[in-house]
Amino acid sequence: MTSQRRRAVQGALSAAVGGVGLAGVGPLLRVVADPSVCLGLSPEQSWIGLHLHLIAESAACAQGGYLATSSLAPVVSFTFAVSLSVLTVGLATVLMGLGAGIALRRVTRRVGSWFRRWLPVPTVGLPALRPVPIPVRNQPHRAQLAHLPSQRRGPPGAHC
Repeated sequence: MTSQRRRAVQGALSAAVGGVGLAGVGPLLRVVADPSVCLGLSPEQSWIGLHLHLIAESAACAQGGYLATSSLAPVVSFTFAVSLSVLTVGLATVLMGLGAGIALRRVTRRVGSWFRRWLPVPTVGLPALRPVPIPVRNQPHRAQLAHLPSQRRGPPGAHC
């Protein structure tokens, strides 16, 4: 299997996973928008949701239904963002695997050369400025003073 074909297959799988994730998040977006909607969940889903405090049992719902808690909204938004990102990356990978990257590069080069050919380059620049002298105060240089042996550090007699 060639590299491009393998990349296209990997991108298609990634896009499919992102699409399935978005399809699963779709009904939960309605629940987050209206938290009074009763959820009908399987025993496994309800057990996980109760332990993670995403749902709560409600007497208002028929047959032991569940209501969403405030903790469900961040989880749904995070899942939506991840699924959308995976779908986008998967579609981009499929397109790159099918040669869209090469075609996109060719198109951008053609458009760039067209712009360079047909749009005039502005030749008007800033007028030349004369150099202006800036007055600076000249400070006298101080000669380095030789340190006397009594001013040096160290044990006595080491400098002799």
